[in-house]
Amino acid sequence: MIAERESNPREEARSLRNLLRAGETPESVYALIGNDTPYRRRVRLYFDIAIGQKPDSEELKQEIIRCFRSCWAEARIRSALHVSPDIILHLRKNFHE
Repeated sequence: MIAERESNPREEARSLRNLLRAGETPESVYALIGNDTPYRRRVRLYFDIAIGQKPDSEELKQEIIRCFRSCWAEARIRSALHVSPDIILHLRKNFHE
């Protein structure tokens, strides 16, 4: 497993794409990332997004809610997570209720 550090999980996930270019499989990269801590789960979520895989929907919802709590604009969430405006609108309505 990769050593957890105080870095940006999105940047770490993007750098892991180089392993795919070097011939690794997504499954081997998942094993390298692990799933033990919240940070590792976020790296895995961003890795899924970076390689075009559809992440687990509940995990994606939690990440969008985390972005709301961090006061991200809807456009920033759409850009970062590659989700439709409908999903964000639905979660925003539920988040503010």
